[in-house]
Amino acid sequence: MQHTQISRCRTQRSTPASSMTTRTDPHTAPADTRNSYITHLVEFGYPERFVQEQVGHAYAATTAMYTWVSDDYRNRLLEASLRRRLERPADCKEWGSR
Repeated sequence: MQHTQISRCRTQRSTPASSMTTRTDPHTAPADTRNSYITHLVEFGYPERFVQEQVGHAYAATTAMYTWVSDDYRNRLLEASLRRRLERPADCKEWGSR
């Protein structure tokens, strides 16, 4: 009996209080950390191939599934793309013209 109480006490002391109050399933933390890591690498501008190799994915599509970029990041990408499009020289052919 006493062994069970000591083990329970040690377990409670070794588990941070924050993990007990913020997560319902403690097994989700590593997955969330991994997804955050992937997302931060992408948002900080690391090459896609580098990110893919860091997490051991064989295909870029797998890495993309685990990337949760923010709306702010998406807006910055869109703005940069539009800026590049508007800065193109006038003599460039348009998509529809042949």
